[in-house]
Amino acid sequence: MPGKHITQKQEAIYMKSRQTGHTQEISAAKSGISICSGRRIEGNERPENKQRNWRTRCDPFEAVWETTLVPLLANEPGLTGTTLWEYLEDLYPGQYPERHLRTLQRRVKHWRATQGPAKEVMFRCFSLGAPAALSPSMTPSNQRIV
Repeated sequence: MPGKHITQKQEAIYMKSRQTGHTQEISAAKSGISICSGRRIEGNERPENKQRNWRTRCDPFEAVWETTLVPLLANEPGLTGTTLWEYLEDLYPGQYPERHLRTLQRRVKHWRATQGPAKEVMFRCFSLGAPAALSPSMTPSNQRIV
């Protein structure tokens, strides 16, 4: 079918059908793909999923991130992206529309994870029962246990 991605399950069904001796046409029909897609699978002509390492848009907060926002976060790490956006809206009215709020929230989250304060670590304590000082074998001989 044109326009639809081929799943790994469809590829597996196609290849299993081909290994059992069926033709490309029958295997493609069984897996729900076109004959051309079956040929591409057999020829390993699949596009690679490469991660992009560049930005697709300019950063709207590049001018104020290091100079204004990072010092605020360093002094008060509990500030949220919404609070910082409202602060920027007061300083620069109309320059940072609300559609950039999610971008700012992501930047704040990344800053907290990489440069923010360390999280408090707590360990779970387990009780091992009564302390040894309270066990019956440790009581003085003049006391009776009832």
